[in-house]
Amino acid sequence: MLIAGCFINYRIGRRRFNRRAVTGIEIFRSYGHKWSTRLFERIGRLIAFLLIVFGLMIALGSLMAPHFYK
Repeated sequence: MLIAGCFINYRIGRRRFNRRAVTGIEIFRSYGHKWSTRLFERIGRLIAFLLIVFGLMIALGSLMAPHFYK
């Protein structure tokens, strides 16, 4: 989960970077394309954040679990 979340976050960031022109402004074909792209990127970043958080919780839980059973 942790790796998947980081990968999704990386891909979204890379796409945003590649859309930028020399001036630093993002280039879109139309207003509708901009709106839908931004919506899907926000949803994707939210999913990536949740995956990272749950992945960290599982990793920390698996490291802490042996201490509780001693």
